[in-house]
Amino acid sequence: EGKIVYAEEKPARNKTIPSIVALRKNGMEVYGSLAKNEFYIGNKDSKKSIKREMGRQTEVLIGNNTFSPEEISSKIINYCKECLIDTIGEENNVIYDKVVITVPAYFSLAQKDATRKAAELAGLEVQMLLEEPTAAAINYTVSNNIENGLFFVFDLGGGTFDVSILEKTDNIPIVLSTAGNNFLGGDNFDFILARYFLNILKDKGNNLDDIEVSTDDKKFRLLMFAAENVKKQLSINESYNIYFPDIFKDNTGIELLIDNFDREQFNSLIKDKVEKDIIKECDNALINLEKKYGKTLKDITHILMVGGSSKISYIQEILKNKYCITEKLKNIIIYEPDLSISAGAAIVANTNGYKIEDLDNDILINMNATYNIDDKLYLSGKIEKGNIDKITIQIGNEEVNATINDDKSFVLVINSKDYNNQMINLYSNGKCINKIISENANDVDIIAPMPIQNETIAITIIDIEKGKTEKFPIVYEGSALPSEVKEVFKINEYSSKQVILPVWEGSRKIFDFIIDLPSNIKIGSKINVTTIVDTISNIKFDISLDNQKLNGRYEYIKEDEIHPLGNSKYL
Repeated sequence: EGKIVYAEEKPARNKTIPSIVALRKNGMEVYGSLAKNEFYIGNKDSKKSIKREMGRQTEVLIGNNTFSPEEISSKIINYCKECLIDTIGEENNVIYDKVVITVPAYFSLAQKDATRKAAELAGLEVQMLLEEPTAAAINYTVSNNIENGLFFVFDLGGGTFDVSILEKTDNIPIVLSTAGNNFLGGDNFDFILARYFLNILKDKGNNLDDIEVSTDDKKFRLLMFAAENVKKQLSINESYNIYFPDIFKDNTGIELLIDNFDREQFNSLIKDKVEKDIIKECDNALINLEKKYGKTLKDITHILMVGGSSKISYIQEILKNKYCITEKLKNIIIYEPDLSISAGAAIVANTNGYKIEDLDNDILINMNATYNIDDKLYLSGKIEKGNIDKITIQIGNEEVNATINDDKSFVLVINSKDYNNQMINLYSNGKCINKIISENANDVDIIAPMPIQNETIAITIIDIEKGKTEKFPIVYEGSALPSEVKEVFKINEYSSKQVILPVWEGSRKIFDFIIDLPSNIKIGSKINVTTIVDTISNIKFDISLDNQKLNGRYEYIKEDEIHPLGNSKYL
């Protein structure tokens, strides 16, 4: 009913839910805050920061079972859904099986695909993968009635760091530049602080030789838990007396005790991480912005900080001093840092899908999000019930016809400047049976976020005649989705049995698409390849040979490299 409602995790009614899964000794699987407790008491059958491993072909061992990152994430997503149902209840006007999921703007295609699969494993249909900075900017601009601007969004969470620059014009937010680090976040600060605590205790002569500086070490995890609490306290207070008798003791029973640990000490510990790694990514986003669009820091109208770790006063101070030096930028904006991204997703979800229903004629149509690309407005949906053979939209005195597919989905494309209402005409057997103005007409295009491809997607082909391998870009970096590209390739003696299309995102190969060819194919035949990248970053191929459709299969590239938090290379 036009209000944002947050899932609450009982019994504490937390609105932020830790993304952790754990298996207790009694065999019970727990999630969220209960799993966080298990992680910090050293339960080895617990998993934290799985977001860092999304899109990787890795396995997580919990108990006697192994899980993919998608499977671990699906458990967390399902838990969030349960919390939401528990908070709101089974109301008729709430849809629980469709979802908008936010992802870092720099997420690769493989990472987005893994996120989508995680939701599907949880029994949910993904309506949109929304970039997190876009979601934060939507929440801020809608809540404060800000129509246009160039937003620098700084998103530092527990496990990942994302900086994006997006422009909002005519109510459409578009990401122009991104940078980030999938292995940088508040967890890193906890690790650095915990390592410092350990050294302090050792310097006092405490018996701590059995503790390893690793997130796998049970006692070091307790120090990280203490560090997280200290970090939060120093975001509020100038100094803090560190004393956790109920959390940490060394082998002789000595407790962690440090008097008057202050912000200045904490700042000195994280200084290199902030000034080198974080500021480097901010500068990279600005460099990309100028390179691609000719815009600079002087053009930016707002610096918006979100994510729990953006509350750290030292980080706020560094950003303000470095970037708030222009006529348009006087200060940073900290607006609902913990909830802003989910609130933006909720706003988009509210406009992302709606129903057109005519009970008298037994008609039900599910409408999708409204997209505005290159001054063209795309209205799409699917006929779920009813004998409808024609759909049009009224533009003044004219009607524009929709393209209706075999599966009853349809698309209406009109000039955005001509659109001023949502009058949809439904025809059955050549007769207009209804003229419907959606109840959501005023809400549908409040926000129409445009999915953007972050890196160029290309396929490689070995050209025998030219004697070299060529890359054929199918979607360029920064292009709006959905995208559809057609290429024609010639069959030679080396490809007469099988065609392999290696698919790349930037410099990273993500999979091979393999097409087995008919045995009677002739050398020189032309194969038509249509590549489709949809709004949630799925890549689909439509292959034909002499109007005959060919099937293919995907072979994903196995990537074994894991970047553990405890590896100093990534700290």
